Amino acid sequence: MNVKEILIIGGGPIAASTAYHLAKNGEKVTVIKPSDDDQKSAAYRNAGGCIRWFWDEKIKADMTSETAMFVKDLIKQGVDLSAIEDYYHFVYRGAFTPALNINSLKFVNYLFAEAASMGAEILLGHTLKSITQKDGIAEAITDSVTFEAKKVLLALGTDNEKFMPGLELEKEKRQIFVTDIEVTPERENLPHTIVPVGEGAYAFVFIKKIDDKLKVVVGQEDIVEDDDETQAVDYWNELMQSDLVKIMPWLKGAKVEKIMWGVDAGNKTLRIENSGVLYSANCGSAVRGSVYIGRTLAEELSK
Repeated sequence: MNVKEILIIGGGPIAASTAYHLAKNGEKVTVIKPSDDDQKSAAYRNAGGCIRWFWDEKIKADMTSETAMFVKDLIKQGVDLSAIEDYYHFVYRGAFTPALNINSLKFVNYLFAEAASMGAEILLGHTLKSITQKDGIAEAITDSVTFEAKKVLLALGTDNEKFMPGLELEKEKRQIFVTDIEVTPERENLPHTIVPVGEGAYAFVFIKKIDDKLKVVVGQEDIVEDDDETQAVDYWNELMQSDLVKIMPWLKGAKVEKIMWGVDAGNKTLRIENSGVLYSANCGSAVRGSVYIGRTLAEELSK
């Protein structure tokens, strides 16, 4: 059997960015992309895409700044990422910070396409069933093909737990409501607004391009409890009974067109576990730090 040098298993921002950086550096890399059904609850596909780069924590600032500059350069080149340049407005802090909102799936697809153009082998629609290690070689068994590789990167989000011995991840569900509120010309400039609603709870309201149409989107943390990691939960009416509507009365009467949701890792900085052959990489909100993450992992896998 042909033994791969570096095998990446995953279809999200960490897999795409790592493949891009490895291929750019001239490394031989093969990517096994799971089927869309396997990725349907991946947070990046539905709830991701917001990038701000001012943080108190240096590591988060470094991660997001590198990604933001990369994305800005793509926008200047005319790459379609459904990008909106806006601001985060932290109501409770009286602060505005610059930000970008992009279509995460378009960005991931761009990185994979670029990786392929530089020589990466991208294999679509394989579902990983098991992975074992012996004599410095990993054997990855999918639903249709078995691969052997000198190094394997698991980039399956929270599903990494299924294949990486001893890996325990904190998980969090992310869910946003896409509303039918009209995006008038004056509303197009609505910042990504973070609104405190009760003790330790907040909502976020912002404009996002969905199916290339501007939409008002609403999310929340700790206003309504939602720990269901299997499906979307429609708690819109309960959310509209909170203090959010008192602060933003123009939300009253809105209808929900779509609920977008996913399950993410709770850690917001890169976490790498490795056995020297099998690597696992996890980072919640990975889109915003994906360029930094991919470069860092490429350097590690190239050693």
